Amino acid sequence: MTITGILTAIVIGLIIGALGRLVLPGKQRIPIWLTILVGIVAAFVGTALARAERAEKIVRSGIGDDGAAEVLAETAGWLARFDRASVVELDYGGLVTFLDDDALRNDTSAELVQDALQALQDGDAEVAQSCYEDLRDFWGAVVARRGNG
Repeated sequence: MTITGILTAIVIGLIIGALGRLVLPGKQRIPIWLTILVGIVAAFVGTALARAERAEKIVRSGIGDDGAAEVLAETAGWLARFDRASVVELDYGGLVTFLDDDALRNDTSAELVQDALQALQDGDAEVAQSCYEDLRDFWGAVVARRGNG
């Protein structure tokens, strides 16, 4: 997520939190700062959901309804099931045991996914394919290390 995206989510979250206070006037069980924080978190979850849905549409129009499009639809569905006030942390979790610090620092998976989606949207199958191959090679090596560990 870019700085602009983060700032946008925070502003939207502030608005959501403030609106929450206006909709339910009177004494609340939680302080206003916590209401606003819940609004900010909801905006981040909403942003992740919107990104997954956008990616699904791009993939469906670029390469069809099977495979990656189905995974993205499942991911969007999974994100949609979270309460808007919940905190969802998406990270490498247990995978870090298979990646050293340099590999983690140099991982460009997020950028490659963005580049592949942009290439699909622009109709540039060659660039999308190249990004996919780089992702496959990187994560294939991680899976191989996992199998040997």
